[in-house]
Parts: sequence; structure tokens; C-alpha cells
Amino acid sequence: MRIRKLLLDRGFFSVAVMQFLQERNCPFLMPVVMRGRKPRRGKKSTGWRMFRRKPAGWYRHTHRHKGEEVTVRVCVSYKSYRHHRTNKRRAKTLVFASWRVSGAPRDVRDAYRTRFGIESSYRQLGQARIRTSTRNPILRSFFVGLALLLRNLWVWFQALWFGEDRHPRVQAASKRFQFRWMLAVLAQGNNDNETLSDTRT
Repeated sequence: MRIRKLLLDRGFFSVAVMQFLQERNCPFLMPVVMRGRKPRRGKKSTGWRMFRRKPAGWYRHTHRHKGEEVTVRVCVSYKSYRHHRTNKRRAKTLVFASWRVSGAPRDVRDAYRTRFGIESSYRQLGQARIRTSTRNPILRSFFVGLALLLRNLWVWFQALWFGEDRHPRVQAASKRFQFRWMLAVLAQGNNDNETLSDTRT
């Protein structure tokens, strides 16, 4: 199996890991762990912190730690979002260490966001998986497959009922139709077809 690109979390950010991946000729992308001196009056930031002040784009940087070093390409991108409490627009700097990864900073940012879907689906898999102490591998595999089926049905319902509609009422209804709620309805054995449909209004 050929790996096109590894999307790693910041827990893998180390010289040893990046050296290992480069030796295996494996492209990777990971957020950096901010190290270095913070900016103070009359003194600029150093290390990885200096990339927070740079415009969006690509840069080359040599990371040194405990006598080891590795050279990577650094992608600086920016994300604009609205704070959920103050409702004010804010900007966040995203800094990624990469090797053999190319593209516009916005495309790199969007590509890294796809890994969060993996973590969300794995967490939801645990919510739907039947708890058992059986050692039967066939039965345990069946429970995992059933949990994945339920999760995919939930995603299908979301796309079928709400789609890409950005209307505030539709978005609010989409947030109410949570995976845990659907599992609770199924666990209660509710045969009323209107129960799930009520979340659309």
C-alpha cells in the first residue's frame, strides 16, 4: 500500500519522527509545537514562534533539538472564525511542518482538516458499539460493523434532510439531530416514524 500523505497530530512533532519519515520517503503534514522566545519589547520572537508573524506562504526551516536536526518546509496559513461566545470575528494562525507536500496555504489547511473526520467517526463508533465480554471474534466484528452502519446511516440522514443549506433554522435543526439522540431513539424501540422527522422543523 502506497501512502500518499500522512496527516499527523502535534504529538508526533519531533526530530526523530520527521527524520524517520524522510528516510522512508513518506510525505507528511503536522502542526508544529510552538517553541522559542515569545516576542517582547525590543526583541523579536525566535524559533517556531516567529512564523506566527509571517504572511501566508511556504518557508524553509531547520528544526534543532538536543543535538539532532531536520530540515522541513513550513506552511503558514490563516483561519477566520466567529467566536462562539462573543460572536466576534477572529483570525488564527496555523503553522504546519511538512515534507514533500505542496499547494496553496488554504488548500493545505483544508487538507489537514479532513483528519478530524477520522477522529469524529472513531469516537462515534465507540458510542454505538455494543459492549460485550464475549471472546467470539465473529460476534465482536459484527458489533463493530453494526456500529459503523448506524454511523453511516446518521451521516446519510444528515445529507438527505439538511444537505448544504446554510439557513440558520436548518443549521439549528441539523445540530439538534445528534448521533447520540438517534441512538437513544433506536434503543427505546420507538417505531414512530415522525420522531426522527421532527428534528427537521
